[in-house]
Amino acid sequence: MVRSILPERSSDGGSERLEAFSDAILAIAITLLVIEIRIPTTSGVHLGAALRHLWPSYLAYGLSFTTIGFVWVAHHSMFRRIRDVDRLLLILNLGLMVCVAFLPFSTAVLARYSFTESSGAAPAAELYSINMLVIGLAFMSLWVYLSFHLSLFVGDVDKKTIQHTILRAAPPPIAYALTAALAFVNAKVCYVLWVLATLYVAVGPAARKIPVWADAPSETLDERN
Repeated sequence: MVRSILPERSSDGGSERLEAFSDAILAIAITLLVIEIRIPTTSGVHLGAALRHLWPSYLAYGLSFTTIGFVWVAHHSMFRRIRDVDRLLLILNLGLMVCVAFLPFSTAVLARYSFTESSGAAPAAELYSINMLVIGLAFMSLWVYLSFHLSLFVGDVDKKTIQHTILRAAPPPIAYALTAALAFVNAKVCYVLWVLATLYVAVGPAARKIPVWADAPSETLDERN
């Protein structure tokens, strides 16, 4: 039997399905963060102290919630300017989602061990640093790929603009690579760099609005802004 070959579009079409799939994963991951904060098993008299004792969980939760939140913001900003997606872009995006979906686990490990006197503090900080590092690298890989496939964007895109975006996104992964090296020296110092990296993403150059491409059709720009 001869298998008929059906024609396909030149690309996998619009980015709406990819965004919907990614949004679902990000929403589940960000929800799982709070589930990992366990309710204290203690009597009412000591409940207040038990809740205060969970402060490492609150800190780890805040860091990871902010990270996933800004991944969502940056992901949305990126794909609202993309018209088409191809197979490799889908796979790269899936790689990013794999890394983000792992974050609730590394966050729980960090909250459990990072401020203990046991030898588990260093591996916990190492695991969290590597997880954050691969998230940053996975997101940058999307930009790098898009910088070589400008036809996927809405309208004409200046390649230098994409390259500048990649450079602005580089400091956080560098910070996470540094904390991965510092984890076995002083795990608590890692928190300082994680907070600084988070602040950079929130209010630093990486937070600047990506410019709308000047050569895109005017009606498309009106719809997307």
